[in-house]
Amino acid sequence: MARVLIISDIHIDDDPEDRLSWLVSLIKRYKPVAVLSLGDFGSDFDYTTVESEILHRCKFYAIYGNHDNLVWLSSARNLDGESVLLEDGEIREWGGHRLGFINGIIALRKRSKKGVPRKKPWEFMATARKLAGRIDVLAMHEFPAPDELLDQSFDLHAPALTAREAVIQARPDIVICGHIHYRMIEPGLLHIGDIKLVVIDSSVGGYALLGSNSVELRIHEDVIFRLNLK
Repeated sequence: MARVLIISDIHIDDDPEDRLSWLVSLIKRYKPVAVLSLGDFGSDFDYTTVESEILHRCKFYAIYGNHDNLVWLSSARNLDGESVLLEDGEIREWGGHRLGFINGIIALRKRSKKGVPRKKPWEFMATARKLAGRIDVLAMHEFPAPDELLDQSFDLHAPALTAREAVIQARPDIVICGHIHYRMIEPGLLHIGDIKLVVIDSSVGGYALLGSNSVELRIHEDVIFRLNLK
C-alpha cells in the first residue's frame, strides 16, 4: 500500500542518533512514497548523515516550523533534484488527495528568530485564502485552536485563533499539524467544526500514515485512531 509518512516536531538535534534511527526504521517498515515533515525537524544536526540516511532512501519533503535550519531546507534536494522545501500555498497530490501547505508560525511582533521567518496574521490568512476550495488536506506547523479547547480555563493565544480562522477559510476535510505547546494537549484527533484536526508530535514517537483510503495516527506501535477517507 503506497502511503505518505508524516512527522512533525521530531527535533532531531535533541537526540540525533536515536531519532534518526527511529525515522529510518519507519521508512524501512512502511516503504512510503514520501516522507513529509511538518516543521521543527531540527536546527543543527549532521546534515550529511540525514541526507544519506533519509534522502537517499525515499522522497523527503518539508515545511518549516520555528526550530529549523532554513538554509539547509532551502538548499536540500532529493536524488532527482527536486527541492525538499515546500512553498507556501503549494499543492501536491498523493494517493488521490490534494495537500496544501502553509509554512511557519504566526507572530504579532517578531519577523524572524534565528533565521526562521515568522508570519503576520494577514500573511498566514492570505495563504489560506489561496488554498480555499482547492485541497482535501491542509498541512501546516502552527496549531489551530480546536473546538474542544475553546471553553478551557487556560487562554489560547492569538496565533492559535488566527490559525483556526485560516483553517475555516481554506475549508479542507482534514488538517494535519504539530507545534503542540499548550499543557495538557496530546497528539490525537480534534475538530474545527466538521473539519478533522490530526495533531502529531514525533518527539514522543508520533507519526501519521496517509493512504488513499485512510489516515492513521500512531505513537510507536500503538494506533491512536484511524480515519476512513472518501
